[in-house]
Amino acid sequence: MAETLHVLDHKTTATEEKQKRFCWENSIGSAVAGKFPKSHPSYWGLPAVAGNLVGQKMGLDIVEPNACVRGCCSNNSIPLHLPPSSFTLLSPIARGAESVVYEAILDGKKVAARKPILSTSEELDKFHKELQLLCQLDHPGISTLVAAHAKPPNYMFFFEFYEQTNLAHRLHVQEWIPDLDQALSIMLQLAKALQYLHNKGIVHRDVKPANVLLDRNFSAHLADFGLAEYKKDLRRVSIENWRSSGKPTGGFHKKNMVGTLIYMAPEILTKEIHTEKSDVYSFGVSINELLTGIVPYTDIRTEAQVLLTSNG
Repeated sequence: MAETLHVLDHKTTATEEKQKRFCWENSIGSAVAGKFPKSHPSYWGLPAVAGNLVGQKMGLDIVEPNACVRGCCSNNSIPLHLPPSSFTLLSPIARGAESVVYEAILDGKKVAARKPILSTSEELDKFHKELQLLCQLDHPGISTLVAAHAKPPNYMFFFEFYEQTNLAHRLHVQEWIPDLDQALSIMLQLAKALQYLHNKGIVHRDVKPANVLLDRNFSAHLADFGLAEYKKDLRRVSIENWRSSGKPTGGFHKKNMVGTLIYMAPEILTKEIHTEKSDVYSFGVSINELLTGIVPYTDIRTEAQVLLTSNG
């Protein structure tokens, strides 16, 4: 019998009530402390929405065992394998070297589906590693994973759809100039998202405006965790990344550059290990770009990138 997608009636649970109360109290406290601009809903004590409620409200039925094909990824609230009839891929909205992002319909709602390009066992390992990490995240300032398909032949991530695309596109293609309240709100949301990650021992390693998604209210959500690592694993991963490629120049090799050069902290270019401070540096460059519309040291770093890649 063909699998079908069941839509469940959503009833408020005790856990959800607790989450709502926490968000309400946290918002009130932050407003009193002056952490939100008046344009932000939380200034007035309006409750935020906990990230994992999105997946629950979609009514997606979880089929047990809710785990990836390897059994290394599991979650109690995010479906990790879906029947083909439950989703429809529409037009692509972004293409990269490692994945294609589609506008999609899942359970009757618009979502963003990211389909990674998996041609090697190493890339398949990377998919499972990223899925493991995403299943541990639940924060309003981080893009919300609502489902995944973690079985062959179609490995995919399904995220909440953010209407305003990414911050880089808004700033440089649409030439958007945020007002002060909007800029302060975005700064605060990203800072809190980074603090959340760092408190969990995770370093993002690729903080930049292109990885900041904006919703219809211009709230910011940090995305793209393909390079993220747990701090405890960074030394081993960094050694692997910087391992000699056998090139006679002994210089940088393109494939060994982790992150985006224009936002990289200087110490990363000297082969030091990423830390939370590296993320903070990238955050600072991104905020400068948000406020001025200009990336500092663009000419110098572009020349450096050409030099490094040509030597590679």
